[in-house]
Amino acid sequence: MLGGKPRKSVLESLDYHPIEIRPAPWATAAEPLCGIRRAVFVAEQGIDETIEFGDPETDGRARHWLAITETGDPVGCVRLLDDRLDRLAVLPAHRRQGIGGALVRRVIREALGQGQDRLYLHAQSTAVGFYETLGFAVEGAEFREAGLTHRRMVYDLNRLRPARSVALPAVDPESRVRQPLEGGPALAAWAAELVPTALRRVRILSTSLEPTVFDDDRVRDRLLALATSHPQAEVRLLIRDPRPLVQASHRLVKLAQRLPSLILLRQLPADSPTPEDELLVTDGGALLCWQQGRPPLGYAIRHIPRAARQLTETFDELWHQSREIPELRTLSL
Repeated sequence: MLGGKPRKSVLESLDYHPIEIRPAPWATAAEPLCGIRRAVFVAEQGIDETIEFGDPETDGRARHWLAITETGDPVGCVRLLDDRLDRLAVLPAHRRQGIGGALVRRVIREALGQGQDRLYLHAQSTAVGFYETLGFAVEGAEFREAGLTHRRMVYDLNRLRPARSVALPAVDPESRVRQPLEGGPALAAWAAELVPTALRRVRILSTSLEPTVFDDDRVRDRLLALATSHPQAEVRLLIRDPRPLVQASHRLVKLAQRLPSLILLRQLPADSPTPEDELLVTDGGALLCWQQGRPPLGYAIRHIPRAARQLTETFDELWHQSREIPELRTLSL
């Protein structure tokens, strides 16, 4: 179940809304869980309260999660009962901000980690499109449940697991060639080309997310597509100086504010040595590096896995030393 109308597109109406998805055991969190479900399913959708809350034993053995705002307010919830995802609800004032998707992705990650093979749910017919964008597929005909029309939908978790034996495709020799680059537009074009080569993760190290490279529709859209392509996908942005971004309207900063659990933005400690001035590295082995200047000068390589792994390890060490950037995190859009 899901309250509200289906979302038409990821970019259409997202608002900045920092959120944390927390496990919520029924024994200690029944009150906020019931409050959200009562507001959405009973008061808003007219479902009989005896139907919604008539089986406390089931709620007691299910796993639950709450979506909590930065002020500590519970605004959404979801439940996993064996292999069934249900009771997904977001309060009306907090919809179209990515909260429902974040709750579903958390359940998918949990089920994947528990070794389950598939999930299913009964989606209200108006919410089928929402679940399809998250990877669920319709199975069977429409039916009525709790007085509303539904469709059964399934998610094959095995497609998220790597095959044990996969023949790697041959690498085009051109992919190993170092491509010299000059100027922001050329770097932006290559950034947009390399992001889709990532399997799950892209890491970006930059002074202030150079606008001629990163404040670009193509780069933003490719990073968004990657971040929302898989429950374990993630983009990490590590910057040295956030001050130029505080007042600027930067596409990647807005994206990080809209999807803070998928696009992570942190600041590098002062005077931390870094392997390159600016870099973008993917877990698919692609690399883009450049030096600051007017114009910036750099290079791109589509396939250089060993160097990419080394830079990834260095990046991750720096990431563990980094901090959040409250002056960007609390901006109003």
